[in-house]
Amino acid sequence: MSECRICLNSSNDSALISPCMCSGSIQYVHSSCLQRWLKEKYPNRYKNMLSRTRSCSTGLKCELCKYEFQGKIKFLGLSGILKKLKETQALIYIVLNVPVILYLVYKFNHLLRHLLNVSKSHINLIRIQSSGCKKFLMLIKFYIRFLVGLLPVAVFGASAPTIAYSTMILAKNLISECQVFEIKSVSRKM
Repeated sequence: MSECRICLNSSNDSALISPCMCSGSIQYVHSSCLQRWLKEKYPNRYKNMLSRTRSCSTGLKCELCKYEFQGKIKFLGLSGILKKLKETQALIYIVLNVPVILYLVYKFNHLLRHLLNVSKSHINLIRIQSSGCKKFLMLIKFYIRFLVGLLPVAVFGASAPTIAYSTMILAKNLISECQVFEIKSVSRKM
């Protein structure tokens, strides 16, 4: 009776496959056991493989026979996706960040428009002043007010893309968590 070379059990839910050129007692493995082992042994390589390609080339090889595992990337079924969403906090952060991002973009737009309108009216006031000294003092006063008004614009303008980027990374990681590498069994010629 064949058994999985990772869990050493033959009574798992998934059928045994032969993913590489190894033979004998180490020929068979459960697909789920191999996926879990690949995720733990090569976490970065496995994650990159899920995100970059849909082709059969993986870059992941058997440690014993050096055969490159072949397969395809699939999304989990609905129950698997729901289970992943239940296990992670990422979805909560994504949902909470969307209104925050929208508010920051709105506030940035509002503050920038207000600053530009106030600047335009101050510049018009400075133009109609006849005295050079008074004009210079008004210009300095305007410049200071402009810089003070620019500070909240800069804060909102920098916060929105930063939070949007981190939310995008969370969403990308969540999507990759809902993918799995389905490993093909090697056909052997006898």
